Amino acid sequence: MQVNLTKWFNFFFVSSLIWLLLEGIFRKWLLPSLTVQLFAGKYILFSITYLLYFYNNPKIKKPKYSFQFFFIVFSLWCIIQIVNPKMKPPILVTIFGYLNHLFFIPIFFITPYYFKTLKSVDKLFRILAYISIPIFILGIIQYTLPMDHFLNKLANDEQDAARISTYIRSNSIFTFVKNFNSYLLFTIPMYISYIFYRLELRKSVFLYVILIFLGIVNSFITASRLPIFLLGTFLILQIIYIYFRISRLRKTILILSLISTMLGTVFYTTSETFQLSVNNFIYRVNLVEHFAEQGVEGYSAKDRIIDRLDIFKFSEEAGLIGFGIGTTYQGTGFYLNKKRPDIKFEEEGERVVLELGVIGGVIAILFRLSIFLYALSLLFKSNNIYINLFQIFLTFQLIPPLFFLNSITLSYIDAFIYWFSFGLVISLNKIESSST
Repeated sequence: MQVNLTKWFNFFFVSSLIWLLLEGIFRKWLLPSLTVQLFAGKYILFSITYLLYFYNNPKIKKPKYSFQFFFIVFSLWCIIQIVNPKMKPPILVTIFGYLNHLFFIPIFFITPYYFKTLKSVDKLFRILAYISIPIFILGIIQYTLPMDHFLNKLANDEQDAARISTYIRSNSIFTFVKNFNSYLLFTIPMYISYIFYRLELRKSVFLYVILIFLGIVNSFITASRLPIFLLGTFLILQIIYIYFRISRLRKTILILSLISTMLGTVFYTTSETFQLSVNNFIYRVNLVEHFAEQGVEGYSAKDRIIDRLDIFKFSEEAGLIGFGIGTTYQGTGFYLNKKRPDIKFEEEGERVVLELGVIGGVIAILFRLSIFLYALSLLFKSNNIYINLFQIFLTFQLIPPLFFLNSITLSYIDAFIYWFSFGLVISLNKIESSST
């Protein structure tokens, strides 16, 4: 009997996506005693998916674009870290380092292999919308429940729930607030683009308008400053781009903006939960800024942004080659802290340079820049209104990692969204090219 490997690839790819989204349900509520084993589930599923893809596509193409060249350089620099002489960490630390830096990169290879038509991309966004309904509703419900309620249980019993005063910072089905923020930052701009897409097809957009409002409520419920700032920036730039780039949608944008402002005002004045979440968010912002004024370093928004942007903060300590890949990872007990307790790190950029050195930091910047510039070139080259609407929000997902404002090495959700978004950009370009 002949095995249909393409069919199995599709099965495992979809299964990997579903598990990545639903993992928290099992780790927090259904099988909490197996939280560590369940955490490994996504790596097993994606590994099988990669093997099936590369078995079906064994030919390695010659690098044609700058991002392909920097992908090779970055990968090689990570691989040779196994012989880094500076600290000689245990092999387990190095393996976890490889997983953090490299594991999700093949996503941008395999995504175009699965999404070959605009219909398949449309289906993905519709499914995500239906899945988001219970996710968003659960986030709001969690906010109204006591911290010790079963629905507010965390994957690790040693963790304390994030909160503002007596209110929980919801994480819905996800294991951390940060992961929920990443999901919101991907889906809400997606709904904006999808509304215009459906209006062009003269289809109903009611569900997606509701989802945008629910998503925004959940964003304020998480009370995370940077994600809310990024979300606001994304939405404004998205509307500006569509207004000036797609002239036939200008009147639609003006009408929708007016209606959205009116509905948002009514929603805020009539929804106690929305008012409470916004007020609590403002309270948290004022509180942390107050701590900053009292001299607590790292609390102010300015301090946090500077820390994120200053990736070469520890360049003198790290040197050209760094302390070794994986040495700053919390999953292996912050190995670097044990050897060098004088170095206090937190942000992704700092960790990249500490692990891979100044050379690795520069390569990482060039790699991410080349990816963004390539996606941007495809965005402005596209003449298909439907594809362009999707490309714009996906391209925005590539901006925060460019400045190390999120963590695509230490957060598997951020890593997946980044490489998946880039993969969809490539996929959409191939779809447009094949249709002309």
